[in-house]
Amino acid sequence: YYDFSKWYVRKEAAKTLDRFSKILKDHSEIKLIEIGSHTDSRGSYGFNEKLSQKRANGVVDYLISKGLDKSRLVAKGYGESQLVNRCKDGVECSEIEHQRNRRTTFRILLNSEEFSSIEPYDIFVDYSPNNKPEQGLIDLSLELRDQLDNDNIESALRVQRQMIKKV
Repeated sequence: YYDFSKWYVRKEAAKTLDRFSKILKDHSEIKLIEIGSHTDSRGSYGFNEKLSQKRANGVVDYLISKGLDKSRLVAKGYGESQLVNRCKDGVECSEIEHQRNRRTTFRILLNSEEFSSIEPYDIFVDYSPNNKPEQGLIDLSLELRDQLDNDNIESALRVQRQMIKKV
């Protein structure tokens, strides 16, 4: 995620990118990675296109600095064209809702398969010991949504980290 109108890689994102770069270095069979960066709807369409491209380029530069081959990385700025929520022009939204749109996504091309990063709202995790949903399904996506609805960013980030760890 990014601060409003900024394109630098945040400290918490750098930690994730460090782990991601190690995975990519260890798996040369991953031939191409699209780094797709996005903005919220605030600002002009043209400004957001340029800002998102700066964000994507910044992530590519960061990954190159960690030893990845530039030929495997493609930077693509999407501006505000792929919002993940209702926060388009003219709609009043909280800062947390806008924050969800200021993000970078990854598309990995592996031979004939393609993998894309997804939003935490789309992840459902079953933590039951014997993997039977009726015996212990914990829907962290609902918990995350509740935290975001209550503008509790710290708790929302903790829930999101739990989801990522379990997936």
